[in-house]
Amino acid sequence: MHAVPAALSLAAARELVGRPFLDDHLYADRLKTVDGPLHLIACHRGATETQARSLLGFPDATVVSGPFGIFVADNVQKVQFVFLANCRDDSQTRHACQRFFEWLYQTGEAEIVARRAESRTRIVKIIAEELDAST
Repeated sequence: MHAVPAALSLAAARELVGRPFLDDHLYADRLKTVDGPLHLIACHRGATETQARSLLGFPDATVVSGPFGIFVADNVQKVQFVFLANCRDDSQTRHACQRFFEWLYQTGEAEIVARRAESRTRIVKIIAEELDAST
């Protein structure tokens, strides 16, 4: 879980999140009993599809705008993240999460997200192993 305390259009706010998926390999040991990660990014306001693609770093991604905010998935590296919109307090953040999970199950995307997470786990573990071997 990550948070952007102001509009994503503000560079200082974006910098607080950075590109969290680039550090996934640091948490490979936590992926023994779960798959993923799926990065949830709570936004004080919202996010645009352009901002979502920019965070990923390249335009070739699945980007879906929904009632919760924006979902982004890279089908090559299996990176997934969600921008949860209007997370100004606990209640609104909880509501955005609930809407995201409802969207997952209503659209049938939950199974696809789970399969991508399984693949991402394998990728992250291999990256971690390679980095450990080179040190």
